[in-house]
Amino acid sequence: GTSVAHKVKLPAVPVFIAITGLLDVEYRIVVAARDGNLYTIKNGEITGMAIELESQPCGLVRTNKNIIVGCMNNTIHSFHVKGKKSYSIYLPSAIVTMELLQIQRQRMTKALLVALANGEVRVYNEKHLVSIHQTNDIPTGLRFGRFGREDNTMIMTHASGALSIKILPRHASLEASGAAAGPPPEQDIPLNVPKKTKLYVEQTQREREQAVDMHRIFQRDLCKLRLSTARAYVKVLTDGQGSVSYTTGSSLRLNAQVQGLGPLFKVKLNVQNTGTKPLFNVPVMLAPSSIYQISTSQILIPALLPGLLYQFEAEVQCMDPNGAADSIRVFIC
Repeated sequence: GTSVAHKVKLPAVPVFIAITGLLDVEYRIVVAARDGNLYTIKNGEITGMAIELESQPCGLVRTNKNIIVGCMNNTIHSFHVKGKKSYSIYLPSAIVTMELLQIQRQRMTKALLVALANGEVRVYNEKHLVSIHQTNDIPTGLRFGRFGREDNTMIMTHASGALSIKILPRHASLEASGAAAGPPPEQDIPLNVPKKTKLYVEQTQREREQAVDMHRIFQRDLCKLRLSTARAYVKVLTDGQGSVSYTTGSSLRLNAQVQGLGPLFKVKLNVQNTGTKPLFNVPVMLAPSSIYQISTSQILIPALLPGLLYQFEAEVQCMDPNGAADSIRVFIC
């Protein structure tokens, strides 16, 4: 019927749900929430284990005893149901959607379908890349299963509104490559090492006799280099020229880039909240000198969630007839 069987209160708003098992026997529900954590519900009760992700989730798939989650930092992480990380896959583009590929032949084969923002659809068997399919448009949705008389069919929806259907060949192999993992064969080729010269022998003897003094001098110079680097870094932060700005209970990273040579060019700003708490209504002020005319001098950011990168830009025009240059200051209030 339509009656509610169970209610579970989660610490954050769920965005993806993966379910395995039977309601009347035993079941598990894996939930990816907006706070960047994975929660597990077992038989109507939330477990005490929560998996913390590096970035916000953008896809969730459950296969066997593994939880596969795609994150906004172009990474796929695989966790065991008990919380231990199995492996990570780093992708060349942003993840749009994910789907489980399951084929029943002589034995069950399960793989992962990943659609990327560059138009690629990748197939992974565990952490091994099996196949890459390039599409002409960005896939926005994936579904794999039976379509008509075909058991193994992938249906894709695209950003342009198109719908495409791909049928997996009956003899296609989704097994991982059988090549033995290990060092490349080039390492067995001997190097052409030159013969020892008299100068080399003398230098080796000097290093043996003065090893203690050489090590002491090296450590002293290394400490001086670290001290000089730390002083320079503190000076940059004190002058307010660093890429990271700290306030009470929060920290922000600001990177500014100039696109163009002038007299018309753009200032691109990348703002990232490196803290643990979200920030709301954050104003960004651009203070150019008198020779510049800027399209907008204030940008109001509604929300800065932790770990996400926000991009903004402003058009700048140089009004000096001689093409003079000056600085443009950016402040985050």
